[in-house]
Amino acid sequence: MRVWRSASTSSPTAARSYRALAETERTHDELAIANEDMLRANVQIRAMHIAIAELLNVADERANGRMRDLIEETGDDLVALLRGREAPGLRARL
Repeated sequence: MRVWRSASTSSPTAARSYRALAETERTHDELAIANEDMLRANVQIRAMHIAIAELLNVADERANGRMRDLIEETGDDLVALLRGREAPGLRARL
């Protein structure tokens, strides 16, 4: 532990201060570990995002641009539904 303890210090206030410092350092270490875990997870999410984007680009190329059109229409329909309006594309498909 990084906490320096003096053998000659025996006051209750100093002991509380050392305990508080030790707890703060322990919490700092736990947060540093959690931050590293989150950074790794973020890298994995970004890699997955790139892979999915590439997959959609390939699929769109093979569908002569129709995939992008369908995704955009579906997104527009979803926005309309969430805003409480009737989605024109949805009505045409029903």
